Amino acid sequence: HEQPVALRQSLAGRVTPAGNIHAPEVDGLEDVFRRVTRVELVACGTASYAALVGAAAIQEWTGLPARVTVGSEFRYSPPPLDGDTLVIAVTQSGETADTIVPTRWARGRGCPIVAVTNTVGSAITREADAVMFLQAGPEIAVAASKTFVTQVTTLIVLAAAIAKARDALDPARETEIGLALRALPEAAARTL
Repeated sequence: HEQPVALRQSLAGRVTPAGNIHAPEVDGLEDVFRRVTRVELVACGTASYAALVGAAAIQEWTGLPARVTVGSEFRYSPPPLDGDTLVIAVTQSGETADTIVPTRWARGRGCPIVAVTNTVGSAITREADAVMFLQAGPEIAVAASKTFVTQVTTLIVLAAAIAKARDALDPARETEIGLALRALPEAAARTL
């Protein structure tokens, strides 16, 4: 029942009433977003399911290959990583060891890192070039409901920011996505 409020908080300052999408947390990374040739998302559990949605949006909107690897599997089949690989670490708590270790490993190989987390001051925030907070408030439930939906919406906003930096998101499509995002809190409230 907290999902409508969490969605509103997650979208605050990121989507205007007119449907313009802006991720102020990644301002200054536009050159990185233009330069990268692939995107790796690393996450565990529920966050990995949200990351699948983010990867699909990034790939569809930018044409960049985007893949999700479960953090605990990352070291067994590591992707080729270099300064042209954007790594997006997704973790609700920001303390998931299986997400932090591969993120550090990627940082050591020169990858730019964006963290998507709910927790200010968490370990993952110290590994990242930029952090997008979910702004969902504390997640009490073991079944991560409001943080799952805010991970998805935050990753959609990030995907749009990457696509905009690459001049790959048509303004009409941005408005369509932005207005759909703004409609989510009310849709969730009606459903609940």
